Amino acid sequence: SAMTPDHWLRLGRRIDELFTSDPELAGVVVTHGTDTMEETGYFLHLTV
Repeated sequence: SAMTPDHWLRLGRRIDELFTSDPELAGVVVTHGTDTMEETGYFLHLTV
């Protein structure tokens, strides 16, 4: 898979920016392949 910890950090930061800039935002949808989906989901759960 092409997803790396660097990608996870950038994705988490971007999601955090979105929630910070729009308090009415209820959620985000991340489209993702299946190779590292579990790891990405776990990382975002812990960091966002």
